[in-house]
Amino acid sequence: MYTVAPLRRGSGGEVKIIHVPEPQRELLKQILANLKTDQPLLGVAIASSYLTGEMDEYSDLDLIIVADDVHFQQVLQERQILASNLGKLLQSVAVAPLAT
Repeated sequence: MYTVAPLRRGSGGEVKIIHVPEPQRELLKQILANLKTDQPLLGVAIASSYLTGEMDEYSDLDLIIVADDVHFQQVLQERQILASNLGKLLQSVAVAPLAT
């Protein structure tokens, strides 16, 4: 099971990227800029070493992308394409939608 933390928004609506080393920070900025234009996506959360405070310049980025229920199957089917447009994908894991 993943423990996740949402990326925080500043008072002006901008995403605050805190406690992330510079190489990952730049990649994360690019990823978030790309994902902003994808309407079915509701948000992004970050997990793993970021949460434990152990992230360093050699850490990978473990991101959880959240889609709305209506577009979930579409995003699930296209996740490899979505990820390849963002950078080098090491692994993709599908998680079922939450029951409402």
